[in-house]
Amino acid sequence: VGVWGAWNLGSRIYSSGYYSYYNPYYVQSSTVQSYPAVNYSVPIDSAEAINPDENVSDAGMNEFNIAVAEFKNSNYPKALTHANLALNSLPNDMAIHEFRALTLFALGNYNESASAIYSILSVGPGWDWKTMKSLYPSTAIYTKQSRLLESHIRDNKGDSASRFLLAYHYITCGHIEHAVKELKVVSKLNPDDQLAIRLIGTFETNEDPTPDTPPSPNDIAGSSLSAAASTTGPAVTKELIEGNWVADQGEQGKITLKLTPDGNYTWEYK
Repeated sequence: VGVWGAWNLGSRIYSSGYYSYYNPYYVQSSTVQSYPAVNYSVPIDSAEAINPDENVSDAGMNEFNIAVAEFKNSNYPKALTHANLALNSLPNDMAIHEFRALTLFALGNYNESASAIYSILSVGPGWDWKTMKSLYPSTAIYTKQSRLLESHIRDNKGDSASRFLLAYHYITCGHIEHAVKELKVVSKLNPDDQLAIRLIGTFETNEDPTPDTPPSPNDIAGSSLSAAASTTGPAVTKELIEGNWVADQGEQGKITLKLTPDGNYTWEYK
């Protein structure tokens, strides 16, 4: 199962027995003791069918809207606080988690940002450049923050967490070639990063950037955080995934999955 296929399954890929989840960049944040939803030692439960009551949902979205407004005003500490509060109400909201990771990036807290991004990309695709750009009042602000990350990496060449985070930003901006180069360094520095290996395999065989109006390729510390990309992958129709799917892991076992036209499924692990 490549990254596109894993993203279609979301967090179910880990409960199925096909993959085990381990976040090599997980750090216990010093800022989230009061926010139990922020725990990236486990994957974000994208499969959890929770429909909070209207009051809970409204409260969470209200905090998120405040967080976005603070971010656009470059008030990143307040944006982080309100993002954490939003996740208390909506703990499995992928957009809020990714926004929180971007806020940590803006604050220069690269390790915690990488920890969040690892959990996000483990269960689904991240944003494209158009989405990320909409959160900044100007591209120049994002460019400056990206330069700071690259400068940090030049001074800390063995920091695999920051390199993984940089690769995510390259992917978001559609600069897949640069992302793959970073991910290859990451996989050497940190062999426990299995997601980096899967991303490399996927992008080397299925590069699909969608151009947009990006920062100049040379704007960011001599490398290119440019061109936007959709990281949602090719469209998958219902007819393409119906039927029987088998993942044979040899001595580790075999998984059989049957997807039926009525939207149900059965699976078996031997």
